[in-house]
Amino acid sequence: MKRVKFDIDEEDNATGVKTISIVDKPAIESEFVAFAATEQPFVELKVEGYKQVLAGLALIPNKDIPRRGPNGEQYVAYFTPESIERIRNKFHKQLLTDRVNVDHKQDKYIDAFLIESFIIDSPEREADVKAKGISGGVQGAWFVAYKVEDEQTFKRVLSGELRGFSVEIFVNKFFKSEEPEEVKPDPPKGRPKKYFERRLKINKV
Repeated sequence: MKRVKFDIDEEDNATGVKTISIVDKPAIESEFVAFAATEQPFVELKVEGYKQVLAGLALIPNKDIPRRGPNGEQYVAYFTPESIERIRNKFHKQLLTDRVNVDHKQDKYIDAFLIESFIIDSPEREADVKAKGISGGVQGAWFVAYKVEDEQTFKRVLSGELRGFSVEIFVNKFFKSEEPEEVKPDPPKGRPKKYFERRLKINKV
């Protein structure tokens, strides 16, 4: 199956994050945690006693994400640590920290805002994220924490209906040219590998 690199251009306003969505099935398969004001042995279906803070991973580097093209062709996409850092930087530069919706519904923006954001860049931060109960916290991943003041949305989190973050993002995609192995000529020495670039309208990852 074709493997495609997703990236953005920091100087191109046509690429970058559109919003962060709280969803039931995050494509990166890492669930967030809801922090309690005090430790509790189990989750109760009520807002009282919780800080209403959701923390988790927005993007994980080099993780294959199943995608489907406009003509139905299947492929897997991934982000490099470098592309994730560019995406994080542009997200903050464009002041998108309160752009949060539910299940990618454009009419369902909620009262929520970012309170913490960092790239996991050391064993200490990796251990800290793991200690929070968040899976997939490898170096290069983007950690985020949101204060969610919309009580109905937070109750859906506590009930297990909403489980993670999904990033709506305009990206460029890069893929190696595919030629049949039996007729593919050996490239001359020093010739760079050939890549193609295509602009995607939007991806939800």
